[in-house]
Amino acid sequence: MRFIILLVGALFSAANAVAAEPSFVLLREVALSGKFQNVLGFDVTPDGGVVVVDRDAPAIVAFDKAGRLVRSYSHPGARHCEITTPEAVAVTPRGIAVWDQKRHHLMRFTAEGVCVADDVVLDYEIDRGALARVTGGFLAGGDTLTGPPCALFFVGDGSPAQLKSCFHTVADQARWLLYGRSYVASRADTVYFAVPYDSTVWTSNGLGRRAFPLRSSSGRIPQEAIPADERQIRSSRTRYYDFYESRRVVEGLAAVDRGVVLVTGSPDSRRQVTMTLFRDDGSEGGATTTFSIDDPRGVYAVHARGDGRKRVYLLLAHGNFPSVRYSVRVYEIR
Repeated sequence: MRFIILLVGALFSAANAVAAEPSFVLLREVALSGKFQNVLGFDVTPDGGVVVVDRDAPAIVAFDKAGRLVRSYSHPGARHCEITTPEAVAVTPRGIAVWDQKRHHLMRFTAEGVCVADDVVLDYEIDRGALARVTGGFLAGGDTLTGPPCALFFVGDGSPAQLKSCFHTVADQARWLLYGRSYVASRADTVYFAVPYDSTVWTSNGLGRRAFPLRSSSGRIPQEAIPADERQIRSSRTRYYDFYESRRVVEGLAAVDRGVVLVTGSPDSRRQVTMTLFRDDGSEGGATTTFSIDDPRGVYAVHARGDGRKRVYLLLAHGNFPSVRYSVRVYEIR
């Protein structure tokens, strides 16, 4: 009888373990030291620190996991290995890679800040923050300048100036330009892509394969009409952020173990940020959470990254342009 009771108890516990849905657990939130001007992206270092792109400084700034300044990769200027308008960064095994939009160069620095490569790029350009490390090179969201149009592509370590593979093309070019942002995330040879105005997540499980929709839930993001003055909106910083912040948008992607986290933001008295886990098999992973933050003005409120395993990092803006501070909030999926 005792054996039967123990067996039933074990089976009951196992059933509960199987049925239990994953959840997001907040591990910490730390403030980054210093003020920023125009942050367009960040990446996470192996020890849990972050490297932040401040376009208007112009600088790439590294912080440890406690938010303390480690170093700046800032070398302002337009000469070899100098930075003019950085817009994206990716942490690599040997340091960081930086996309400089005005110079149209992909630069690489060691972790100590030594510039080891400065490649002029003619075949593509990279969106704000849309750069990630993958096996053998980099995943980028942006626009190809030669050949058929492409919005998600791979460039190799050996020849980063040349486009190697295209995964996905954005059909709605006018809307893409208006929202001015796209998102990439990667884990080994699995890649993900999204845009602000549509909650469809595109994925490819091979570096030479076309992306397919992992999750299509366009009802979550209202498909609003493109304003008649969309070109004027794009040409004015104030008008652009007023337009962007007044809409419900995708704020980022974070690659985790066997899936991706979609981050959305909604305007309210305070900005509502929602994270939802989607598995690679297309199912909703069960983990979801929503929280409120003060609605910053004149900047992107949220940036997201995943560590490819269990953790999601959010870079959150506080205050208004031109005096903005940031904090890093770290979640773990359990």
